[in-house]
Amino acid sequence: MKEIACAPIAENWGNEEACLCIHGFCSVPGIYRTLTDIAREAGCDLYAPLLSGHGGRPEDMRGVRAAQWLTDGE
Repeated sequence: MKEIACAPIAENWGNEEACLCIHGFCSVPGIYRTLTDIAREAGCDLYAPLLSGHGGRPEDMRGVRAAQWLTDGE
């Protein structure tokens, strides 16, 4: 289950609009999994990247800077 929760979400149904969901500090993209049906019904693709340093051990945060999270979102 952890792998599913940590996996980035990239639901591309070919819509013109998309919803970009960015998880909070020490969270994972899986918190947005329940939004996939809502986004599809609303005519939006849904993307939720796994931010650098998240989804693993606390030590994975060492050396990660906020600038990396901005890049992850792009």
